[in-house]
Amino acid sequence: MKALIAPAPAQRNRLGTTVRPARIQALHSHQHFHRSYVGAAGTALLSQRRNQVSFNGGTAVATAHESVHAYAPHADKEIIDKMASTYRLVLSNRDASLVSASDPAELKTVRENFLKKKLGLKQSDAELDAAIKDVLAQMKDGKANPRLAVYYLLAEKFDKLDVFKG
Repeated sequence: MKALIAPAPAQRNRLGTTVRPARIQALHSHQHFHRSYVGAAGTALLSQRRNQVSFNGGTAVATAHESVHAYAPHADKEIIDKMASTYRLVLSNRDASLVSASDPAELKTVRENFLKKKLGLKQSDAELDAAIKDVLAQMKDGKANPRLAVYYLLAEKFDKLDVFKG
């Protein structure tokens, strides 16, 4: 269930110009405040909405938890948080936040960038491709699967979840 965020009224910054809530959220999303631009009222709004920054129509971290728990109900919350933090930019783009099971270039990216580089796996490409196909078959949702869920299941399959601990 997605959290509903009521639209906030526009705020005035110290320069007297109007700052829209979407801009305030965008300023907040990169983890520091632009006080001279946002102003005190905007900073208060940011504090109230700290965990409610909207990406793709829902809260990024909440959406990450939902997508992973749909396929791995036993998933560790701390690991999901760390993965969501690591892949925050990817999750903010709808197209990049999904893995297309029918796109060979996408599957190669998962193999090369996640399995080999991030997890440090040394298996052959055929073994890694088979593991990716197994995970995507396990998900069975169609052609677009949540990237974070795919990554979590792959890391779990190779017993590499400890890469995201700490």
